[in-house]
Amino acid sequence: PRLDSSIVPITVNATVGDTETHLLDAIRQRLPRIEEGAELDEVLARVRRGEGLPVDKRLLIVIDQFEQWLHGQSVHGETSQLSDALRQCDGKRVTCLVLVRVDFMMGIHRFMRSLEIPIREGQNSAAVDLFDTLHTRDVLAQFGRAYGRLPNDPDATEGQQNAFLDSAVKDLAEDGKVIPVRLAVCAEMFKGREW
Repeated sequence: PRLDSSIVPITVNATVGDTETHLLDAIRQRLPRIEEGAELDEVLARVRRGEGLPVDKRLLIVIDQFEQWLHGQSVHGETSQLSDALRQCDGKRVTCLVLVRVDFMMGIHRFMRSLEIPIREGQNSAAVDLFDTLHTRDVLAQFGRAYGRLPNDPDATEGQQNAFLDSAVKDLAEDGKVIPVRLAVCAEMFKGREW
């Protein structure tokens, strides 16, 4: 929601075998002027050249849980449909943000090498630390408000609701830190229940 209106975001969760299909389907949903039948790399090449997207817009592809895709690939110098497609990202009309867990950094290094893009900290890569418990509680409360499980006014949160937040954070934390995806899964699991 904080992105400039000139940016058209497309977000997909990576999977072992269907990331490319999910991405292509998501692009076609957001950009209906893209013709059927074109492969992912050709679709992104067309968008980069100015087709299918108004001239004042930019496409931002966000691939979350990229380690899922990496786990199912062999990127030791080989190309794949996804790597061929992401070669079309020029940072102007088409940009891609890939989110990957730190324990898959060797895989991301191999992938970036297959794209012939060096990893440069602060320019095209950044490490994001785990959440501390205070931030975790705040994010969980935001999820609760978004799901209608907590009042919009943080000061109106009641005793049982505060106890739920505290208990959830305590259960999620390991050495005072929380893995963000665990927090998201927790919020998803409890979104239909009373907080």
